[in-house]
Amino acid sequence: MSWNVVSTVVARPNPGGAMISMGRMGRAAAIMREHGLTVNIGRVLYGRDFGSLVMYAGSENYEKHLTNMGATMADPAFMALQGEIASMPASEFTDGMRVWRNIGAADPEKYPFTNHRFYMVPAKNVQKALDMLPSVQAMAKPYNIGVNMSVSAFGAPLMMTVNYQAASLSDAGKAMDGMSASPDWQQSVADAGALGALVGASMVGPAM
Repeated sequence: MSWNVVSTVVARPNPGGAMISMGRMGRAAAIMREHGLTVNIGRVLYGRDFGSLVMYAGSENYEKHLTNMGATMADPAFMALQGEIASMPASEFTDGMRVWRNIGAADPEKYPFTNHRFYMVPAKNVQKALDMLPSVQAMAKPYNIGVNMSVSAFGAPLMMTVNYQAASLSDAGKAMDGMSASPDWQQSVADAGALGALVGASMVGPAM
């Protein structure tokens, strides 16, 4: 599964529209897979965009991603689905479609739960923020938590995320308890705050 470049779209179901929205997102995912994208659908369990569906579509690099997305968008089945969504909306798209570059491994098959922490980081501080990744990964490793960062290439506003990947909600909770008590972790939080502003956080798990 290639997740170096990932598109995301967030859909908040309208009242009574959750199952329709999920069904349509599943149909879109099937078409995307036919055109070479790897796709995962999650649901926001806690935090920012609670209750919304999140579609992640990944590729090896920008060229393959945009090529495969272009083929998807030109597919008659996808165009028909877009027309259906436009004429009978069951949800509201609240963010996306964004395109992110991942720094560090992302493995949604091994880690189906992800704590996303969203930061607004000035361009001059992006590299300093990325330089923090190895130390954060080292702190998370004893808790079986995978960590990577994502930088948005398309989207408004442009953001960075730190993504804490867990095999279960229990593992995520243990990591939050243990890491938050560490002086090194507390210092990393302070360092991150000096580089940018934390603007939201969410926990995403499997949609079904």
